[in-house]
Amino acid sequence: MKANWPKLPLGEVLRQRVPDVSVDPTNTYAFAGVYSFGRGVFRTHVRPGSEFAYQRLTRLHAGEFVYPKLMAWEGAFGIVPIECDGCYVSPEFPAFEIDAERLAPTFLGFYFQIPRVWESVSGGSTGTNVRRRRLHPEDFLRREIPLPPLEEQRRVAVASKNWPPRSTTPAPFATRRPRRQRRCSARKPRGCPPRLQNISP
Repeated sequence: MKANWPKLPLGEVLRQRVPDVSVDPTNTYAFAGVYSFGRGVFRTHVRPGSEFAYQRLTRLHAGEFVYPKLMAWEGAFGIVPIECDGCYVSPEFPAFEIDAERLAPTFLGFYFQIPRVWESVSGGSTGTNVRRRRLHPEDFLRREIPLPPLEEQRRVAVASKNWPPRSTTPAPFATRRPRRQRRCSARKPRGCPPRLQNISP
């Protein structure tokens, strides 16, 4: 693992999406959530537009990057999988298009599985109560990421595909999910993927 990979701000390889769907109270919307501890994105509940106050939502596309502002400090980051393509998130979930010619989505996803990475990101979250801290997109995009050549990024992602251990039970975070369910018995994965051990946040 090389320690001299160049670093650049995430804002150079990510572009924030603007909420692009106006909510129709007569329609229903399938939402996505993001697991804590770098465990990725999942489909959650379907809700009618009459049940929530948001005027606009973001429709996710496979391969994008998303996180909830409120739970970034707990590693709730992920790449949108194909099964969540077309799901919706509220404006509290910033979503980003990835410049795939410079940054492999799989590499970005694994990078944010490293506990020391998302723990360092929490330093940019605002708020005095740890569980009320928010990571705003402008602060997130200023953060730097090490960027090896694209082929090396892909090799790292392939070598790390079996990490973290599948026995870890993640705690999900989804829009308006009950607090008790968000805090279900979760254990933070230890260490980091083998080929990412020398990457600093």
